[in-house]
Amino acid sequence: MQPAQLRLVLLALGAFTVGTDAYLVAGLLPQIAEDLSVPVATAGQLVSFFAIAYAVAAPLMSFATRRFNARTVLVAALCGVALTDLALVVASTYPMLAVGRLVTACFAAAFTPTAASVAASLVPPDRQGRALAYVPGGMTLATALGVPLGSLIANVAGWRGAFVFVSVLSGIVALGLWRTFGHVQPQQRPDRGERLVVLRKPAIWSMVGMTVLWFTGGFMAYTYISQIAAEIANVHGGWLTAVLLTFGVAAIVGVRLGGVGADLWGPRRTLVASVGGKGVAFLALAVTGWLAPGPLNAVVILFVVVAFWSVSAWATNAPQQRMFITRAPEDRVTALSLASSANYAGITLGASLGGLVISSYGAGPVLTIAAGIEFFVAAALITGGIAARRRAVREVAARQAELAGPRELV
Repeated sequence: MQPAQLRLVLLALGAFTVGTDAYLVAGLLPQIAEDLSVPVATAGQLVSFFAIAYAVAAPLMSFATRRFNARTVLVAALCGVALTDLALVVASTYPMLAVGRLVTACFAAAFTPTAASVAASLVPPDRQGRALAYVPGGMTLATALGVPLGSLIANVAGWRGAFVFVSVLSGIVALGLWRTFGHVQPQQRPDRGERLVVLRKPAIWSMVGMTVLWFTGGFMAYTYISQIAAEIANVHGGWLTAVLLTFGVAAIVGVRLGGVGADLWGPRRTLVASVGGKGVAFLALAVTGWLAPGPLNAVVILFVVVAFWSVSAWATNAPQQRMFITRAPEDRVTALSLASSANYAGITLGASLGGLVISSYGAGPVLTIAAGIEFFVAAALITGGIAARRRAVREVAARQAELAGPRELV
């Protein structure tokens, strides 16, 4: 394996570890609730705490770590995750566990944007999309593999054993990163003034807004996928596990396609196709009963559409990061930290809004609203692309006119 390839794999393993830690709690809620004597709904707030803390911490950690090289940030973040998870093993009250999850989110927020920036720096520009796919690829594996594995460990050793597993894995990957990146030249980190330039770019904030929106639409549906599957196809138990597994496997395909698409077709076109694909999937699910009457037909369509939904959803990650980097090449870490912050803000908003809609109206309306959000974002991306091309044409024409100079009158 080539050195650059090995480093990309280790970055993906780090993202897998951080992602497993982020999503693990969702599968441990009944055990945590029983052990700490709190309602399951209260235990479920741990997921929201993590997402909110991550959204707030991502840009702050980018500023706080500006004096350190990338290897130090990556290794320190994973060591922080390892030590915090070990501390959670002895947590005896719900507030202690909540505080621990907030701290873990801060370390995760330091790792992911830096890992994506380093991945982009390891390859030529024409392969950045594929390199950027490694980090979300690790997060995808966390949902498809890490979370079920953590739940399996929890069934044997309790929920505390699952945190020990993540802690040990974090330490192993941190050691690998430290040794493998030992001879890599530290990245040039911009000073505070240069970082503030990124925050003043309208193009960055337009991407932040669109990212929040498409994650809101996506997680309005994904957060309640079990209830959606039950309402539209009467899927429960083992069949629901199969639906989730389908989503996870398709996500791996989507991450790869998004990276290739960003390199071959451009990040904007790939994003438009991915976001629009999610909208089509949500509409198809909303009208499944009308399109395919009968329980068997509904189940078949559910599996097909969930696979298409997952591919489309996860194909957004690499082109999204590529667009943020393109808009702030002088400070990739800050730009990518804003992208991560927008991701988790959308997750939190989507879960909350989806809960309100689905509790009041059911699965159909939440899917229809989510589809509308995705189509709006796709249209905004197309409009933004047209406007950008027109600006570029005007700038080229102005430069050519300036070079030509005034014509002499004959």
